[in-house]
Amino acid sequence: MAEQIALFNITEAPDPRGAHGKIDLLAYGTYIIAVSGGKDSISSVLHLLEQGVPRHKIELFHHRIDGSPNAPRVFDWAVTDAYVKAFAEAFDLPLYFSWRMRASRVRCTARMS
Repeated sequence: MAEQIALFNITEAPDPRGAHGKIDLLAYGTYIIAVSGGKDSISSVLHLLEQGVPRHKIELFHHRIDGSPNAPRVFDWAVTDAYVKAFAEAFDLPLYFSWRMRASRVRCTARMS
């Protein structure tokens, strides 16, 4: 079996984690998580809770790509709004929705014409 080619010599590189000291995760007043409903944003919330961050300091924000809740679905999954709402309710966290007035669908259509 062929060995992987080393593109960079990282054995002598300094460890950047020690340059600024350890982060005091509990020092922040508000923790804003951009939540998509995917594994990365969900695990970010769970990590904060496991580290002892109080729930009242965590806020979830979901940005709707398709625009307002009444806009036709093109890019957003139909279940995502309900899923992130259920997640926020299950963990007793505030959830805020945002969207751009000219949603991605409108901008993409305009560029193609």
